[in-house]
Amino acid sequence: MKGGRRSFAEQTRAKLLDLWSGEESFGRPIGCVATSFTFDAELFEEQCLARFLSIQSNPNETAKAYLIEREEKLSQCFACVLVDSNHVSPDRSLRWNLLPVTLPRGGVLHANLTLLVWENCIRILVSSANLTEPGYRRNQEVIAALDFGQNGNPSPELLTQCVEFLHQVRRFSPGFDRREAGPQVALAAFLDSVRNRVRSMPP
Repeated sequence: MKGGRRSFAEQTRAKLLDLWSGEESFGRPIGCVATSFTFDAELFEEQCLARFLSIQSNPNETAKAYLIEREEKLSQCFACVLVDSNHVSPDRSLRWNLLPVTLPRGGVLHANLTLLVWENCIRILVSSANLTEPGYRRNQEVIAALDFGQNGNPSPELLTQCVEFLHQVRRFSPGFDRREAGPQVALAAFLDSVRNRVRSMPP
């Protein structure tokens, strides 16, 4: 991680995966939520989450150390992915949540929105890339990254709209109306905590 903020020119050249990494001033990771049409659980866990959580171990070199570090850091951080129900992967860790989305009238979830929350910064990624190996490593994709934090913000209304969009998407996932503990309850609580932080941001 870099100590200072990247220039606009550096950000436009950044790899998509680099945008999952925070800066030292962001503090510790709190949680993340992402939506995707197609989905690669291995890429999400070993590349995206690994960068977000600053996991130092390599699963291909020190598998046991990686698993221990991953479990320790995920136990302190919320993570959830909402994926079109036709592309839900069965392979995943139970430490993060995967919710299938079934839209009415044969619709598909085609939006790719990522919410990354650190202690001192919230980052929104809006992109054309699905959470897959081709989307993040091979295809030519377009992405917008917006940081809301201590060094000045885009309009907080943009962040509010993104949080509301995620609330709308989760309505089409199983368990939305349940009150007992589960992925939907945890997701709702996490999104509400972000919404509360937005209220304290300067206009």
